[in-house]
Amino acid sequence: MILGKMAYWSNMYGNEKETACLPLEGAILEKQLQKAIKSIVLPNRTLFQTVEMEELEEEVETIPADENVRNFSYTVVEGKEDIFFRENDFMYAVTMKDTEKERVKGMIDIRDSTRKLIELQLNGENEQEIIAEQQYLNNIYDIFHKKYDVINGKTNKKLFQKDSSYPLLCSLEVIDEYGKLERKADMFAKRTI
Repeated sequence: MILGKMAYWSNMYGNEKETACLPLEGAILEKQLQKAIKSIVLPNRTLFQTVEMEELEEEVETIPADENVRNFSYTVVEGKEDIFFRENDFMYAVTMKDTEKERVKGMIDIRDSTRKLIELQLNGENEQEIIAEQQYLNNIYDIFHKKYDVINGKTNKKLFQKDSSYPLLCSLEVIDEYGKLERKADMFAKRTI
């Protein structure tokens, strides 16, 4: 229900290719709303249901959420082949090709090492522990980069952008104007916290 008429109009930017709902001349919006409200009916919910819930539960494996896994994060579950994604109280198996799984596992490792490095710095741990974790992070990042290019790349973004830590991972790379790695972030070589 449109309470007005759709028409092309000249907006404040001078764009006359956009439409707007313009008021009807002489019409009182309050009366139009009262009339429109009487015409509203609840939709038939069965029309929206395209998949039976029982089918959906059979297709996607769910397990109770692991408290050690952050919400909206990918994880590897011991004894399971699939990658899981935590959303609130459950973790859902995510269907991926084997090569996609390997990419995601690589980003999970980089994410976990980055978070550990942040924790070590926040907790004021000794320099040897921080240097050891930096070396580990450098090593796993180099292996990942050699196989799958930059974390900021299209394929990696597509696979991992749902993870709440994806922006953190992107911050590990300084990217040039062509989308190539210019250098690693300072976190790889020195204390940043």
